[in-house]
Amino acid sequence: MPEEDKHGEEVETFTFQAEIAQLMSLIINTFYSNKEIFLRELEQALTLIDTGIGMTKAGLINNLGKIAKSGTKAFMEALQAGADFSTIGQFGVGLYSAYHVADKVSVMTKNKDDEQYAWESSAGGSFTVKVDHGELIECGTKVILHLKEDKTEYLEENPVKDMVKK
Repeated sequence: MPEEDKHGEEVETFTFQAEIAQLMSLIINTFYSNKEIFLRELEQALTLIDTGIGMTKAGLINNLGKIAKSGTKAFMEALQAGADFSTIGQFGVGLYSAYHVADKVSVMTKNKDDEQYAWESSAGGSFTVKVDHGELIECGTKVILHLKEDKTEYLEENPVKDMVKK
C-alpha cells in the first residue's frame, strides 16, 4: 500500500538502478583529495536554485534514478580503470557527488507541464517522489543538501564563496 505524506498525498518509493546505487556508495565511502568537488559539480550540473525549465515527475525518476543517457556507467568504468575521482563532472553525474558531504539530498522541481514534485534520497538504494506542497517554485529546480554532522563548515558563507570562485 502506498505511503502518504502529511498532506495526504501519495509518496512513491523507487529503487535506484544498480549502477546508481553503486556509484553513490563509492562517493560516500571514497575520500578524494578535493572535497570541494561536490559544490563545483552541483553548479556545473544544476545550480542550487535555478529558474530553468525544471523537471516533470517522469524527468525526476528518469534523470535522477536511472542511468538513462547519463554517464554513470562510463564514469564507474573510468574509475575502475584508474581515472581520478575529480573527473566526475565530465560524465554528467555530478549530483551524486553531493553524498560525499550530505546524508540526504532533496530536489524540488517545477516544470510548466506538470505539478511541482519533490525527489529525495538518503542514498540507501532508493528514492522517493511526491507532489510537493512546500514553497512554490514558478519554474525551475531547487536542491537541498542535508549536510553530515562533520561537514557543517559548508554552512558558512565565506568558504562556500571561495569554492565557487575556484
